[in-house]
Amino acid sequence: MPKETSLRFLLEEIDKSIEIIKIKAKSNKRKLKFFFFISLLFSTTTTLILAFDFVGYEKTQKNIALIFSAALTLASGWTARFDYQKLWFRQKATLLSMYQLKNKVNYLKIKLDINQLDVDELFNEYKAIWEKDSQEWSNINREYIESKTNLSVYKNDGTTPQ
Repeated sequence: MPKETSLRFLLEEIDKSIEIIKIKAKSNKRKLKFFFFISLLFSTTTTLILAFDFVGYEKTQKNIALIFSAALTLASGWTARFDYQKLWFRQKATLLSMYQLKNKVNYLKIKLDINQLDVDELFNEYKAIWEKDSQEWSNINREYIESKTNLSVYKNDGTTPQ
C-alpha cells in the first residue's frame, strides 16, 4: 500500500474515532450532570422535608421523605455502578490523544520526505491509544467488580469495610 494511501486510511480512522468518542463523552458528561443534579435535588428535598414540622401531617411528611431518600439511594447506586465521571475523564483523555495524533498525521502529510516507517509508527501509536483506552475501561470495570466482591465478603462475615 503506498504511503499516501496508508496516511489517508490512518487519518480517516482517527477522524471516525474522534467522532465516536466525542458522542460518547458528551453523553457521559450529560449523564454525570443529570445524576449529580438528581442526587442534589433528592438529598436537599429530603433534608428540607425533615427540617420542618407540619402538625397533623407528620406521617405523610415522613413517608414523602422516605420516598425521596429511596430515590436518592437508587440514583447514587446507579451513579456508583456506571461511574460516569471516570468514563467521561477516560474518554476525554482518549479524545485528546486522538487529536494530538491527528496533528502528527497532518504534519507528516506536508513533509516532503515521508517514509512508510513514519506512517507505521503513527498507526502503532493509534493502536496504543485504543489499547490504553481499553485497559482503562477494564480497570474501571474491575474496580466495580472488586468493590462488589469486597462488600459481599463483609456482608457474609458480619464485619464492615475499613
